[in-house]
Amino acid sequence: MNTIAGPLIQRWGARTVIVDVWALAMLAGPFGGGVATAEPIQWADVGTCYERGVHEQKPIVLLLYDKVTGRVDADVIATRLSLSPRIQAVVSKASWCFGDVSSDLISLNISKALQIKYYPSVSVLAPDGEMLDETARIRMAARIDGSEAAEESIVQGIERLAAKYRGQR
Repeated sequence: MNTIAGPLIQRWGARTVIVDVWALAMLAGPFGGGVATAEPIQWADVGTCYERGVHEQKPIVLLLYDKVTGRVDADVIATRLSLSPRIQAVVSKASWCFGDVSSDLISLNISKALQIKYYPSVSVLAPDGEMLDETARIRMAARIDGSEAAEESIVQGIERLAAKYRGQR
């Protein structure tokens, strides 16, 4: 399993302070933020995650990146998705995958089959073990602009597929 949220480094004067994103989220709960009760996304490697999604008949959310052009952006996006209230509402309904197309053959093959050309990219796939059935694709950017529309597209794709595949084991 990949750990997405790493420390943020902030410089104040001559001091360097390392702040763990998850520690901040846990502190926000007792002070009225409500984040501490949210279920974090459990990102997994693409092979394991895809199989689990098919087995459990859950939509598969795939965050793919190319380490040459997008690992830092992918980490920022994964953290932002993990902390989003919209996404938190559907975390348990999907299988969450994180893959590097430059070093993981399964990620590369899925990316080629879906003809993904820009990274980082988020795809919502049906839990179909016979074929790749993409319901939504979002070319994500690490900057905040447009994130609400992207998150809403991910949520709608998950909700649509979760309703379709519910109870079809």
